[in-house]
Amino acid sequence: MAETLVLKPKTIRMRAFASFGKRQAFPSTAACALLDKFKPQDGLPGERSLQVKMGTVHRIDALFASFMNGTNNNEITNACECLSKKINYSSKDVEIFSPMLLAYEQKPSFERISGLFLSYLVNFGKDSDYVLNLWDISTPIEFLCFVNKKNLVINGNVGDYLGTWMKQGKIILNGNAGSYVGNGKEGGDITVNGDVGMAPAQEQTGGIVRVNGRISELPNKCNAGKLYQRKRLLVENGVFKTWQFNK
Repeated sequence: MAETLVLKPKTIRMRAFASFGKRQAFPSTAACALLDKFKPQDGLPGERSLQVKMGTVHRIDALFASFMNGTNNNEITNACECLSKKINYSSKDVEIFSPMLLAYEQKPSFERISGLFLSYLVNFGKDSDYVLNLWDISTPIEFLCFVNKKNLVINGNVGDYLGTWMKQGKIILNGNAGSYVGNGKEGGDITVNGDVGMAPAQEQTGGIVRVNGRISELPNKCNAGKLYQRKRLLVENGVFKTWQFNK
């Protein structure tokens, strides 16, 4: 039976994600085996570097396409870790792949699967800095930068739960975000250069969330860290400094 995700108005219960980050053995899944159909591209002459790059990106795309018929979180996690071991993809590969998600946005569960896939792709990647270009994608991607540990610049609008359970690093979003930005975040900084929905920094335990646009509704609980709207400090270490904010 597929694992389930249950959302509540002011908090998030993510039983499906409880095992993320734990090292575990996994079998050679169909998605993982899919990567073996592509011939290694390492060591080709310099003039074929673009072909090498696109070969790597197409392998990432093929793996993502295999999930669009339905899957659970553990399968995505395991396959992305498998991907990181089988091919040496770079932050540039991830940047090139990100707008290719446009081809899948009408598929069921696109919002969740794409967000988790990108999150794991970044977290398992070998680089520290990433760029995601999502301007052309009209369906808001959810759970982007889940359990994030890297530095990202995201261009485009995203859905709910940006930076949920974030550990460290920095996220700069050039666009609008849905509700619960930085939900349960343990550390790191999130800057949204746009508007957000309800309850940014909800149940945050560390780090900073800064919103440079409008906020629909303040969180009802922020355990630690800081929440800013532009330069105005709204919440610090669980204490609400002001209830005046721009909706």
